[in-house]
Amino acid sequence: MNINSNESKEKTILFRESFVFVLDLIRYTELLEKKKKDSLAKKLFEAGTTFGKTVNEARFVEKNEKLYCKLKKMKKNAQNMKYLLQLCKYSATYPNPNNLISDLDTLTYRILKISETLK
Repeated sequence: MNINSNESKEKTILFRESFVFVLDLIRYTELLEKKKKDSLAKKLFEAGTTFGKTVNEARFVEKNEKLYCKLKKMKKNAQNMKYLLQLCKYSATYPNPNNLISDLDTLTYRILKISETLK
């Protein structure tokens, strides 16, 4: 079964927004490294690049079943990143992640929106 053009448009928007998000996350992890917060920086970097890679892979999936699996993986990665970013936000010794949490919430909403069209 092929995805419809609206789903394809949503996937394109998700890819663009997630690409910008991951670039912003990379900048944030570099800031964490400068502040000697290497452990969390590494975890965030890995989670963010895995998320971005999965979003990129999903752009080229044509079967709904495979796309749904990719979306599940994205949601799991997003939840992990949000938890790590919240730790940073509420820790007195970490720099504030600024808009990263709200940007991630927007991406998660897009993922859920695409998932709903597959059901």
